[in-house]
Amino acid sequence: MSLVLPGELADPVLQDLSVSKVLPAPDASRLLVLLTTGAEAESLPHILDRLERVRGRLRSEVAAAITRKRAPELLFHLSRETGVTP
Repeated sequence: MSLVLPGELADPVLQDLSVSKVLPAPDASRLLVLLTTGAEAESLPHILDRLERVRGRLRSEVAAAITRKRAPELLFHLSRETGVTP
């Protein structure tokens, strides 16, 4: 997914996203994809809408990358990068 979002989708809205983590939600049949962006807070709903539009393509890419009978459902959580480092 880290390779598909910034390049293969060719979507300028999604190119700025970084995958922080992928967690089971509640198990491996559904995955929560934690993403970060440098976009303004007002843009987050628009970005989430774009992610919903490409969900099927992303599931296909995940299915191709893993060896499982069924591709997991994908859920997205988007947060802004603050630029503050500890």
